[in-house]
Amino acid sequence: MGQEIKRLLETVTIILLVLLIFIWGASALVNQTTVVATDRPYYNPWDTVSIIISDTSELTAWIVDPEKGEIPLVLVPSDSGYTAEYSPQQGIILGTYTVVVSGPQVNDTTQFEIIVTTIGNLTINTSQEVYEAGQKVELSIISPQGIPVVWVTDPMGNSAAVKVTQKNGVYTGTFRPDRQIILGEYQAEAESYANGSKEHAKVGFTISAPTKPPVVSLSSGVEFLRILSGPRTGQHKVPPETNINVTITVNLEDSLYSTNLVDYFPKDWIITNPNSGIVSTYDAQYNMISWPVSVNTSVTKWYIIESPQRTTPPTIYNFFTGLGGDTSGLWKVTVADPTNTYYFHPETVNV
Repeated sequence: MGQEIKRLLETVTIILLVLLIFIWGASALVNQTTVVATDRPYYNPWDTVSIIISDTSELTAWIVDPEKGEIPLVLVPSDSGYTAEYSPQQGIILGTYTVVVSGPQVNDTTQFEIIVTTIGNLTINTSQEVYEAGQKVELSIISPQGIPVVWVTDPMGNSAAVKVTQKNGVYTGTFRPDRQIILGEYQAEAESYANGSKEHAKVGFTISAPTKPPVVSLSSGVEFLRILSGPRTGQHKVPPETNINVTITVNLEDSLYSTNLVDYFPKDWIITNPNSGIVSTYDAQYNMISWPVSVNTSVTKWYIIESPQRTTPPTIYNFFTGLGGDTSGLWKVTVADPTNTYYFHPETVNV
């Protein structure tokens, strides 16, 4: 009887050991299940990395770049778990990236690489497609053949060189428009030379009027704003004998009702489209255009005016605005020919 009990206990012990081994193995198998993956292992700079996470529990995820910097990911719920995207646009670092997913019962990683997959392919990109006047334009260039020559051409055809620096295989530079910024379409271009061959690449971008135009002046809680636009037109410099669109905005701290909005302009300038405004003489130096307005806290009007002939030296003209009893400061505009175009070549540009 004692021997039978002993054999039974041994059998039960073996069964329990087998069950424990099975449970441990199944648990290990679950823990080793792949949770995170990318849509492909290699990407070019500026490609979008698509990330798929096949777990529906509460998770956090981030990317570790080649320099050990951490970039958090925004997880979007899906039927099978989550999705996320990573789109490196500025300060691109070539190399191996790691996607990390973490949760109460999940700890998984996967890797991908950002590399230049085409040898001898020059590319140039901007950090965005549209900039407001006054914003810096960030450029990124991939140049397998060595240091590129980079320049930006404005809508008037003027070119300005851009100094670039190299880090982790990517060249970067900044274009800083000056105060005479011209609104419109720009071209950023790059050239590289090696073994007697030349590569050329370019990308377009737009500089638009700022969301909040430049302030002419503040007077008694009244803010006067002005924007000039037109062919080859800057905010304080315009070409001769050209139609210029002038937009006036006045912002008020307190509500105001019936009054007149008036813009004063030099007599040498000719209104070609008053936009329902009334044009009349102001004094020996200025004419004026006025609109009756009923406003709450903001009013905007525009008109088109033709600039006068060029003088030598160029003449500086003054504009100013009035609303009720408030008057702005002077807005100075120079009438001059467009600046000469300058072209930059490798032998004359330091990069």
